[in-house]
Amino acid sequence: MRFFHVRRIPDAARLGLALICAVVAAIGAILPIIPGWPCFILAIVLLGRRHYVLRRARLIGRGGLRHLRRSPQPSIRRVGWRLSKAYARSSRLIAPMLTAAERAMRT
Repeated sequence: MRFFHVRRIPDAARLGLALICAVVAAIGAILPIIPGWPCFILAIVLLGRRHYVLRRARLIGRGGLRHLRRSPQPSIRRVGWRLSKAYARSSRLIAPMLTAAERAMRT
């Protein structure tokens, strides 16, 4: 089965679709009825992993986790370490899916 080539879609349309998918993924993270992961992965594939918005969001998220881990309060520090471990686990889980989706979109 052949997919459409991502670069053939105009930039404004790709950005619009990616933002819609990101909003649906955010709603899916809050509501258990809507699965958010597929929309999140589709938004990343539409934008591209090296898009400046995604890179900036990842840096801000990692900085926030670092801030939590260095908190003077032990309870917040524990939450920061737990969230950091969950972030690392999810990154390792999502990276192969992103690579496979990008390859499928290219061919």
